[in-house]
Amino acid sequence: MKSIDLLISSNPKIVVYGIAYRAFMDQTRLVESVSPISPLPNPQDFFNVISAKIFSGYDLEFIDNPKLVTLNILKSLKNYGSKSVEGKTIGDNLLLRPYPNALFNVSLKDIPKNDVDLRNLFFVEGVTFNKISDYDKNPNVIAFKEIITKLEQNNIEIIIFITPQSKYYLDAMPNSAKITFETMIQNIEKDHKLKIHSLLDKYKDMNIWYNAQHIAIFNNTQIYSTDISKIINEEHT
Repeated sequence: MKSIDLLISSNPKIVVYGIAYRAFMDQTRLVESVSPISPLPNPQDFFNVISAKIFSGYDLEFIDNPKLVTLNILKSLKNYGSKSVEGKTIGDNLLLRPYPNALFNVSLKDIPKNDVDLRNLFFVEGVTFNKISDYDKNPNVIAFKEIITKLEQNNIEIIIFITPQSKYYLDAMPNSAKITFETMIQNIEKDHKLKIHSLLDKYKDMNIWYNAQHIAIFNNTQIYSTDISKIINEEHT
């Protein structure tokens, strides 16, 4: 909502918007699921993941020097607008911008994990499912609907999709959360007479995941982008 007027002023023809359960859940912790297998991490799995991060060239700079990281973020914001693709090396780990003008870097280590590593990482990271409060009172739902309305009022086409999640995330998701989210989606579709495309479980069993909630950027994981392109073509033609 803080940037919608700026977005509209750029005169886009189409806005493609990805949403997920976590974007609408309350800040107060009411429901939490750490793992689909056990409520607590396995100590051996925890050690395996942490040691892998330490000895495999992962960027732990944010732990060692948070001040430096903050200054680097401010510097990148100051340089926002540059069309060059920037990169830097931390140890053996090259960081680069995924596309020109991106405000964040990605690592060449952002590649798909095998199922064992993905499962172990999920033990460590876990996932939280706070309650989504009443549809008519939830501030994030209200803001999202207002964004849709503003775009429609300015004759800007909006395409909405539900972002994909891995099998570990979906297995951990309580049935109550699934029902609430599905009902919210149906209400938004009804109120705005539009179709929300779901990719929620489309890739859950594929070996394309960087972690339980994010598809890896590198190593042949273009299926996600390809499917979004298809949705845009179908909606816009």
